[in-house]
Parts: sequence; C-alpha cells; structure tokens
Amino acid sequence: MMEFRTSFEIEPVREKFTNETKWMTIGSCFSEVIGNRLKENKVSVEVNPFGTLFNPMSIFKLLKPNYAPDARLFVAQQERYFHYDFHSQFSANNEAQLDEV
Repeated sequence: MMEFRTSFEIEPVREKFTNETKWMTIGSCFSEVIGNRLKENKVSVEVNPFGTLFNPMSIFKLLKPNYAPDARLFVAQQERYFHYDFHSQFSANNEAQLDEV
C-alpha cells in the first residue's frame, strides 16, 4: 500500500518560554498580524523588522549573520531606489542612502 504522507515525530520542547523570552516574527502579513497580537498581549516581540516578505530566499539571506545587501539587486523605479530582498517600505533617493537603511 502506498503512503501519501510523510510521517515524523516531533521531540518535546525542553526549554520553557517565559515572559522574558524575546520573539521575532518575519515573513508575510500573517506574521505581522500574529506579531502585533503578541505585542498587544505584552510579549517582547520584534514584528517584521524587514517589512512584509514572501520570498523564502530573501528571509534566509536576511537572517544570516553579517548580511550585506547585494548591490546587483538594487533597482530604480520612479526616482526611488529599492532592493529585491527588502519590502518596498525600505527605499531611498539613491543607492548609497538605501545601503545605509
């Protein structure tokens, strides 16, 4: 008989989360909503620090230590500069300013 699902076991979490535990939500608008709900309930949370992102590769790159934006991914549109790895809320008048954001 064929299996149409992957079975796996999840080990129980050994660490306990406390009120001092710091969280970060990152990704889509869903993470924005959940992060804001957590914040409303006094949880220490950083909500989508890179803006709303849907591209898993961008998220992966942004979470790496010592991340530096690839200058080849800067794009100019309507006299503003953007970077493909970030949400469009991060923009500037030129590449140098955007690199500092």
